[in-house]
Amino acid sequence: MTHRCLFTVLWIASLLAQSGEPTTQTVRDFYHEYQKLHITGLPDKAAVQKLSPYLSRELAGAITRAQMRQARCIALHPGDKGPWVEGDMFSNNFEGFTNVRVDEAKPGKSPRQLLPLRFEFMDSGKTITWTDQAVVIKKGNQWMIDNILYVRKKGFRNGFGGSLRQSFKAKGC
Repeated sequence: MTHRCLFTVLWIASLLAQSGEPTTQTVRDFYHEYQKLHITGLPDKAAVQKLSPYLSRELAGAITRAQMRQARCIALHPGDKGPWVEGDMFSNNFEGFTNVRVDEAKPGKSPRQLLPLRFEFMDSGKTITWTDQAVVIKKGNQWMIDNILYVRKKGFRNGFGGSLRQSFKAKGC
């Protein structure tokens, strides 16, 4: 095999290997869109529609079921706020975040990866930092967010449990 042919084979192999690695771009794009929407609590239908290209079908379905449960709870108890009305559900800080940096996943070929999320919240001259994790899954050639794991243990957390999906399993109403 000539050097040119070997180089071409190695180049194609590297491209194929790269395409199999989880991308941080989906998660970055999600949080960019999420911040523009200024969401507190459970995203409404319009917000879910804008965010759905970044979410797994399963996570989008869980959010839709939570919306129905939230509406039912508010109808049954009109004087109460209902579940998932306040707080940031996509980070483990009730007030949300000012900045987020998405780190690369550890190398691997699994269709499920964890991406570290390095959050920063600035308020009144103070900066709070913490790390959560995005669970991303690969469907076809696309990586999508399937869950957010709330890793932060100290401070004024969002109060939704250990993960975004876990928050939808809360009892009540």
